[in-house]
Amino acid sequence: MLPAYASADGDSENTGLYGFLYNGYAINDARGLCPSGWEIASDEDWMTLEFELGMDSLELSTFGNRGTDQGLQLKAMSTDMPGWDGNNTVGFSAVASGQRFSFGNFTGFGTKAMYWTSSNSGSSNWVRKLESDDNQIERGLISGAFGGSVRCVKSTE
Repeated sequence: MLPAYASADGDSENTGLYGFLYNGYAINDARGLCPSGWEIASDEDWMTLEFELGMDSLELSTFGNRGTDQGLQLKAMSTDMPGWDGNNTVGFSAVASGQRFSFGNFTGFGTKAMYWTSSNSGSSNWVRKLESDDNQIERGLISGAFGGSVRCVKSTE
């Protein structure tokens, strides 16, 4: 498959506030998505963040919904533009950009965010999901054909 991206919910009007949704092939493309000196956050980067936000170390590498209020801390506040149902205590400002299914349909715009990591397992990548009315962070594996958001972190090299 080829690297690809689309506007959130398939509407170019959303790009300025919600960014693009990239497929997993773009995540793993050698050309990279992040500016020079930055890289897509790895599964380990996410675990470090989750631990710093108070997640129990025994939950970090498990599947599914984990933690207590770590998702709440990452999501934008209702007064942010665009807003969500978080308290944004660390300035992460996650927005509900949704995700794109492998067959092209969009889902979750306004209620969900999926973030790719640079860490893969076979043909899938580790992801993090945040959802409305849920204060936890979901960790899972998703096929590269899906579309989601990315977060770049400063390179350590």
